[in-house]
Amino acid sequence: ATEAFEKGNYQTALNHLDACERALGKTNPRIESLRAYCYSNLHDWKNAYVAVNAYFRIAPPSNYGTTPHKDLEKLKSHVELRLAIADELFKQERNRKRMQEAERFESQQERLETTRTNTLKKESESKLYALYKNSTDPKHLEQYLKMFPNSSHKKEMEFKKYVAAGDQDMKAKRWTPAVRNYTKALEITNDATVRTKLRNARDEQAFATTTQKNTIDSYENYLSDFPSGLHKKEADRVLQLSYLAVARTYVKENNYDKAVFYYQTYQQRYPQGPEIATVNKELCDFYVAEAQKAEKIKKASSMRRALELYGYAEQCGNRTSQSHLRSLRRKAT
Repeated sequence: ATEAFEKGNYQTALNHLDACERALGKTNPRIESLRAYCYSNLHDWKNAYVAVNAYFRIAPPSNYGTTPHKDLEKLKSHVELRLAIADELFKQERNRKRMQEAERFESQQERLETTRTNTLKKESESKLYALYKNSTDPKHLEQYLKMFPNSSHKKEMEFKKYVAAGDQDMKAKRWTPAVRNYTKALEITNDATVRTKLRNARDEQAFATTTQKNTIDSYENYLSDFPSGLHKKEADRVLQLSYLAVARTYVKENNYDKAVFYYQTYQQRYPQGPEIATVNKELCDFYVAEAQKAEKIKKASSMRRALELYGYAEQCGNRTSQSHLRSLRRKAT
């Protein structure tokens, strides 16, 4: 078999390999590897796929990492690619035949329009319906509807056309047209699967707008509208980082109210967030820093403010000595 393979006599090599398998009563990695190469050189991708997968099922661990084993891994990838190409060519050929059949039918319609009977027309419609009903190409479905504008299957085919168009839009990330097509489909038939598709299309549409605006408000609005949305995790992460970054900015700008607001917003929305320990510590430290600034003003009202801020700090675990607090209370009176 090896000799025949090296001479390019692949079918002869395969015959010898079959004889080897019969003589042994079973196959083995050497038989399947050579068989895979034979079928590959014959462009018999299905049998090559079977053989190369048979090799990998029975290959011993000692083969792993060897050059022949790695070559077979490359062959497996090549065979899978060729099978995928063959499958795509089959789909293209099937669609081409559909178009040819439709074009032939249109031509026949024009020639026989004045003579054909209603019975013949009904039979033709039935034939074309059987051909088009499972199509996922909106152009094909639209063609059927143009040929049979009064078809008894009109409602069904219009529904399928809009769903197919919506699916194409989703693949192309055209969220707004997808929403429009799924909405039209649901106006015809209230279908649970299409309702889910419409919800996902609206979700994607909303998130695209959110990322375009790229503001805290836009992400908060997205999560409000889609609390379990497709991009919830991503939106949550953006908000977590944004709350912390904005709070730090306001700390540097000495804007107490806004700094506290964003720290507390993080705490309220994400009590288990990855930065929660940092947020808690920075807010607590901020209270202490603001209290110390208030002390320096040397007014009773400022002392009361410092006591209030130390109280906030104590609530988050940053304790101030009792003697210092008593001193502040005396000054505050």
